[in-house]
Amino acid sequence: MNATHLGDQLRLARNQLGLTLEQVKGQTGLGTSSLSEFETGTRDPSLRQLQLLSHAYQRPLSFFLSDPEPAPREAVLWRGKPEPTVSARLGRQFLELCRQFHLVERWCGEVSEPDLPVEASRPRCYQDAEALADRVRKRLGLGERPGVSLLRVLEEVARAKIFFVDSGLSGAAACTVHPEYGAGILLNAKHVPWRRNFDAAHELFHLVTWKAFGHDSSKPEVEPSEREEKFATCFARTLLMPRGPFRRAIARERAKNSTPETTVLRLAREFEVSVDAVVWARATESKWTKEWATGLIERCRKRESQLFPRDRGCDPPDRPPRFTALIYQALELGEISLGRAAQFLGVPRGVVRRNLRADATI
Repeated sequence: MNATHLGDQLRLARNQLGLTLEQVKGQTGLGTSSLSEFETGTRDPSLRQLQLLSHAYQRPLSFFLSDPEPAPREAVLWRGKPEPTVSARLGRQFLELCRQFHLVERWCGEVSEPDLPVEASRPRCYQDAEALADRVRKRLGLGERPGVSLLRVLEEVARAKIFFVDSGLSGAAACTVHPEYGAGILLNAKHVPWRRNFDAAHELFHLVTWKAFGHDSSKPEVEPSEREEKFATCFARTLLMPRGPFRRAIARERAKNSTPETTVLRLAREFEVSVDAVVWARATESKWTKEWATGLIERCRKRESQLFPRDRGCDPPDRPPRFTALIYQALELGEISLGRAAQFLGVPRGVVRRNLRADATI
């Protein structure tokens, strides 16, 4: 066994769990000087010592004893990418959250592959992107008003790991398909719910076509091509406003002799999308001029808060509901410490204790 590789694997496993040498000492009884020597390759652990470390790091012995393998690609695909220092920080944070989610899934015995269709070939035209949206909508059981349940279905059914971060007022969103952690989506916590719906649908296109566009072999931080983004926008619009239900809703408004502004505002609220999305969807089908469409958008925005106000919603949770539930489940199973649970949840230990006591009294 290569001592340098063994040391690298031990250090990698410890760092992935965010443990200090002192914490490992507390779990295993091994001295910090010995642990340091194991990680630097100056001394080999005995089989018994390696078994203790294997249990502490939640890794099989084969992880430490097998031959070195290339590290998995950790690509983050950005839309509306922030400036480099911000995108690098958020990208690392996103991947770390996906890793933590994967760990608690494993501790609770709930690791599963993302239940998402995978496209082998790229769309060649907008019609292909629209057809793909229809297939994905039916496969996920999103119904005729996908915006109402999209985020919940992506997390609970498709097993995508969805996180929200404050990336300011930018249009930033990102996704990843990690070979170990699975599919993840990063959304801007500052966006209103219907904007988050569109961003999630947009990123869903990238998850489904990840391999088709070669992102599985890309650099750690990438941006899609302009053509790929146009297909993703077409996909998102079609997914959230399915052609049949959308046309029937338009016909209903025409039968009422609704004004263009009233029609747009009602459809935006009904399908849980933005005014812009409704207008441009109608403009595409009705061949409206750009000037007419932009003018209609401006008129709708001025009247929206008076005619059809919408609940802008509270801030999304810092951690996905399923992730939070699994952490408390792992605590009950004894698979995670109170301190680690607090770290993963991003809250003080006292909050975790109070929640545990509250659950115990129910």
